[in-house]
Amino acid sequence: MAVLGAGYAAVYDGTTWSQPTRLSSAAGQPDSVSCPTVSFCMAVDADDSSSFVFNGSTWSSAPGINDPVPNTRTGMASISCSAPSFCAAVDNGSNAFTFNGTSWSPATAIDPGNELSTVSCPSASFCAAVDYGPNVVTFNGTSWSKPSVIDPGSYLQAVSCASASFCVAIDRKGNAFTFNGSTWSAPVNADPKAANSVSGPVLMFLMSVSCLSASFCVTGDSIGDAFVRS
Repeated sequence: MAVLGAGYAAVYDGTTWSQPTRLSSAAGQPDSVSCPTVSFCMAVDADDSSSFVFNGSTWSSAPGINDPVPNTRTGMASISCSAPSFCAAVDNGSNAFTFNGTSWSPATAIDPGNELSTVSCPSASFCAAVDYGPNVVTFNGTSWSKPSVIDPGSYLQAVSCASASFCVAIDRKGNAFTFNGSTWSAPVNADPKAANSVSGPVLMFLMSVSCLSASFCVTGDSIGDAFVRS
């Protein structure tokens, strides 16, 4: 499933992509979607606290997220669902929210003073979120940890976790960091072009990462290059 900022979604069936279909809100601008099964997806909106749910055939409005977003622009940054009964979302500020299959929790400020970028939840008992800075925050099924600095002097861009014992986070200098369940590794450069462009006229950086397992991840940069970890 892919969502478009214009308020549409498209489905890939293993062979082809469908024609985009409009979400339930004409004003929706979804920027993140997560599908733990073929009959359940949840998407969140970039401009407000709306969420949308897919039941395998159609989209409808989902329970709203009560997001105070103090001192930041409104809207959600990222969502990750491990099952129809569990999702976590982060807003464009410092707040995280969890979904229990029926409703969203109140906001929890997990990264005060910073702007969260991505959350990844392989299960209901583990999530990792990174901000547009050096910090990562983890969830143990009950509470969020304090922010931990893993990338001093740079900016994290995204994170993907295949399990509670394996995650990869990427930054804007082309570096990747791996998590083994207890600690994060030193940076390994995955994209030399990004590292060399940070101070240049054109900023190239790793945009996103997806890890299916501890032996396979894909990341791509802002100029169309892709890199595989296997």
